[in-house]
Amino acid sequence: MDREPEFVDDSETFTAEQVESILHVTSYHRRQFEYRVIHFNPEQHDGIRTSIFKPFTSISSCSSPLWKLPIELWSSILPLLDISSVLQFSHVSLRARELVTGMKECRDLGEHAIECLCAIFRCSIASRIGIAQLYNALITENCAVCNKFGGFVYLPTVTRCCFLCLGGTSRSRTVSLIKLSRAMGISVPQLRAGMPVVHSIPGVYGRHEELLRLREQLVSEEHALAALREAGIKMAHFDLKTSPGHTAGSHMCSSSLPYLNLLSGDVETGLFCRGCQNAVESGRDFAQRMTLMRSRDWAYSKAGFIEHFRQCNKARELWASS
Repeated sequence: MDREPEFVDDSETFTAEQVESILHVTSYHRRQFEYRVIHFNPEQHDGIRTSIFKPFTSISSCSSPLWKLPIELWSSILPLLDISSVLQFSHVSLRARELVTGMKECRDLGEHAIECLCAIFRCSIASRIGIAQLYNALITENCAVCNKFGGFVYLPTVTRCCFLCLGGTSRSRTVSLIKLSRAMGISVPQLRAGMPVVHSIPGVYGRHEELLRLREQLVSEEHALAALREAGIKMAHFDLKTSPGHTAGSHMCSSSLPYLNLLSGDVETGLFCRGCQNAVESGRDFAQRMTLMRSRDWAYSKAGFIEHFRQCNKARELWASS
């Protein structure tokens, strides 16, 4: 019996073999953007990858009444805790470790979100992000701003974003905590107690590859606006658009995060179109190339890429000539 075709629309169908061929010939993985947000050398993950949210080989024999609570109750409580608390809880005993590593959320995060977890701990924001929050971002495919594939997460609000939309709305724009403190007349420690604060890591960030050498304390514009409203301070007294003084603030607060498809089990980091890249390179003039660059810089899931392929003449030409 012939295999059912995949990715069908009214005009054209592709078999699974054709889909694989299309993806192989016309798509590619683009790591450039991942190096413009918080990132680490993969070798730094080795020790963490084998330990965080991973079970011990020993079996617990603890008889404390606490550990005899129903698994269903633990499964309801633990996802509501922040990442730091859950990790600390997992170190209490073998039984605590078993409970944490028995959670699908923790297992999936430990398997697929190592880069993001490292960023969260290095930026001192682990106590402000819940397990359920980060897991929801992991299993969310599209950018919260443009609804296209999002390969990144903006940490202060745990918002799934694409690279192009980082900094595009108040949910992913960044404010200097120092400037906010001065504008409000409230001390930094007081403000820090009321909102998630990212302690940035020196590095190269953003579309313009800004080299940032100093650590800064950064908060989301969304949280800053809420604090200003609560304090009764008018926006005219504080220009959020010029804070923190450079254009890479949102990228300093963001990490790459793959998408986990719960239905298929696939983990996707985003595909880019070779056809769109060729279109940029063959553009008639600078203005046309600049227009085409935005399409080139969009990422797609596998299914989303096939839908894009149907519309992209350059990609279709590549596949036809392969």
